Amino acid sequence: MAAQREVSADLLEAHVGETMEVLVDAPHPEWPGLHVGRVWFQAPEIDGVTYVSGPGVEPGALVTACIEEAKDYDLVALA
Repeated sequence: MAAQREVSADLLEAHVGETMEVLVDAPHPEWPGLHVGRVWFQAPEIDGVTYVSGPGVEPGALVTACIEEAKDYDLVALA
């Protein structure tokens, strides 16, 4: 798992600064204003997620967002 964490983090880091479409799935259960979604390469229940916030972000929306940060398995974006 440690080796995979490093590989995943490196791959996701390459997307920081990119603008991508995020499909918004649901509001984050603990952080008001933050939503959980996915970009094109994140499969539901298999891959990590993209945390996204900003205007127009609501469940079911497809928003254009800038990838601001990469975690080990997840992305953080601002719409």
